[in-house]
Amino acid sequence: MEILVVNDDGVFEIGIKILAEALKKYGNVTVVAPNTGRSAASHSLQIRQQIHFVEVEAIEGILCYACSGTPADCVRLSTSVLKKKFDVVFSGINDGLNCGTDILYSGTVAAAKEGIIEGIPGVAISTDRGCMELAKREIDSVLEYIFENKLYSLEYVLNVNFPTKKFDHSLGYKFCRQGIKSFKTEFIINNKGSYDECDEKITFDDNKDTDVYSNMIDDISGGGVDVVYTATGWPGHTAFIDPRTEEFKADTLEEFLQLGSRIVTTSPLTICENAMFGPLGASGDVWGTPYKAATIGPRDIMHAKERFELHNLMMGDGSSWQRMVSRLELYGPISMEFPASILRLGKGTCYVSEAIAQPFAPWYNGIPDCDVSV
Repeated sequence: MEILVVNDDGVFEIGIKILAEALKKYGNVTVVAPNTGRSAASHSLQIRQQIHFVEVEAIEGILCYACSGTPADCVRLSTSVLKKKFDVVFSGINDGLNCGTDILYSGTVAAAKEGIIEGIPGVAISTDRGCMELAKREIDSVLEYIFENKLYSLEYVLNVNFPTKKFDHSLGYKFCRQGIKSFKTEFIINNKGSYDECDEKITFDDNKDTDVYSNMIDDISGGGVDVVYTATGWPGHTAFIDPRTEEFKADTLEEFLQLGSRIVTTSPLTICENAMFGPLGASGDVWGTPYKAATIGPRDIMHAKERFELHNLMMGDGSSWQRMVSRLELYGPISMEFPASILRLGKGTCYVSEAIAQPFAPWYNGIPDCDVSV
């Protein structure tokens, strides 16, 4: 197999060295990369100018060429000058993620796309800035996965990203749609009369992949998360599985228990409860409280290997209501009308505090009646 390796950071950078050396076991590797950094070159071409294309000693044991053109030019000249029939183009490893709208600006992804144009399958690989060590540790397993499943194709560009820097290792493989990442850049004039970037705000689209998280959890963990830790909410929810929501609508309890993760519209009681919590300042501002939530589903709770439930008074007000809800979950019927009750369908551990186990006082027409025990 003839493998062409390109990047946009430059022929002497560490990322392309890691990738090229890891690819040697799969065939004959040739490196052609810019002679200097060409980040954000996108799919531009160098026209009406000479392009220098020279052999360099960049990676021991691998034939390497430096090109004065763009990353896309590197692919174009490789097929024309070297007269080789390449089977696949690998571009990277880029020092910086290429997610969402990044692919419009990325020279790394553009080189893989140029491969498609030239009739060669293209693969782009990137890692978070400054995280090349993670990529170095895991590139062998990534390439093995790509080649074993023959994920390179002329029908699409395979764009691979390692995890962000907050992770020290990958959890598995996730195939996802192309997202949108919006840049809003502010510029300020300098003392030379030109402009410098002074601020950049990045926003992302809503995560529409939430509904496949349950599949991902099952795949990675081998059948369910290790632990589900829950506490019952005011309307009887567990997680944000509220009763009578359109997103968790089912005809039978059996169907309900098969529903996985999703974005839901929370009930008015849940909104009120969230408004009283510390993360929202315990403000009680229901208008400023999000009415949408991403949540696991009944399926994830049932698949969990261990379940821990805590029953405690979350706040002073509404203590009788919280005590009633706790009793309904522990002793009432198992029903979709009270989602937290499904925890009793499997083994688990429940901790009940003395405070919530106290008698609660019913109210009639706004007047508290005597305390009663249930």
